[in-house]
Amino acid sequence: MTVETTTSRQALTFDGVTVAFDFTFPYIEATDINVYDGSDLVAAADYTITANPTGVGGTVTFDTAPAAGTGMLVRNAPFTQESRIPNVDKMGQGLLENALDKITILTQQLQDTTERSLTYPVYADTTGISAEIPVPEALGYLRGNAAGDAYETSLAVETAFTVPGLTGEGGSFVRVNSGETNFQFDTVAEVKTALGLSGLAALAYLATVGTAQIDANAVTPAKFEANKLVGSYCRFGIVKASGGNGGTSTAGSIQTLPINTEIYDPDGLFALSGSDFTLAPGDYYMEGSQSIYGITNNCSSALELYDVTAGVIVDTVHCKTGWSTEDVQQDARLFGNFTCAEASPGVNRTYRIRYLLTAGAGIASSGLGVGAGTNTLVHGHFKLIKES
Repeated sequence: MTVETTTSRQALTFDGVTVAFDFTFPYIEATDINVYDGSDLVAAADYTITANPTGVGGTVTFDTAPAAGTGMLVRNAPFTQESRIPNVDKMGQGLLENALDKITILTQQLQDTTERSLTYPVYADTTGISAEIPVPEALGYLRGNAAGDAYETSLAVETAFTVPGLTGEGGSFVRVNSGETNFQFDTVAEVKTALGLSGLAALAYLATVGTAQIDANAVTPAKFEANKLVGSYCRFGIVKASGGNGGTSTAGSIQTLPINTEIYDPDGLFALSGSDFTLAPGDYYMEGSQSIYGITNNCSSALELYDVTAGVIVDTVHCKTGWSTEDVQQDARLFGNFTCAEASPGVNRTYRIRYLLTAGAGIASSGLGVGAGTNTLVHGHFKLIKES
């Protein structure tokens, strides 16, 4: 046999049916070849290797067809010298050739290992530099040491990027650039475009003066808290067809406001059931108003947010009472922050809005808003802004 190729490995493609695979690189003993199925070394008992009549290459035959995928044949001859040169005048040609073949095969294996190893470039001056790789640390990474003459593992996270200066960038966001090579500033408009936001409150606080910057087409909350970013909100109320009254009012005792419509809720914060509603957990700012029409002089009205689950009034949401003279429609208002926790694990809390009118003040058919005009009428309108 001669060694006329530098190949010492061969890729295999399995189809789940074929059991025999030919290969063309030379070898000395069948045990010199490792067989891999994917990254798994196949046990020698699960296949046989048959040499080609030419003495170069052969066929590996599996007892059972490997599952569809890829594999590899890798020559892995032992680094031993097993040829014995007899002490005679003449030495057999075959014996000498086999010994030289073995040396060549082992040299090729070393070359194969070297080609799959990390090496310094040939032009590098490695004087005084250690190429030893340290023992790995859990979740650590390999890096050059401070002296630049050896490698070390480190758990420290050190930023190699430069954060741009803040001059003239009030109200902007900092993000990693598209090439993931540094940081850059984005304006509120650029962030909204990147996130696909339109008409939604994309709110950022200016770095220089700490005030709110908000899209002109978005909802305008009456109150903001510093360093908050508003991401979603919902609207609901009492909505009637053209000319429809808001509904019957009852004076003299606390009543449930007959909320009937979820107007806007793209993020699923709100779920209406009858006149009650449930909310996803979070911190909210609420504001809204309800039309009240009375028939008595000095008619007053008030609103409250009521936690049905807990059976208590939400005292952080406040009311501005409505006040009118006879036959004049008025508005009562709600506003304030509150925190909504889950009623129980996985179950949202239930709320309702309640009202109170001066005794004898209401009109049976239109006490919650007088119908008029030709468009859809919103007699009660409330907003919930989820701050976190």
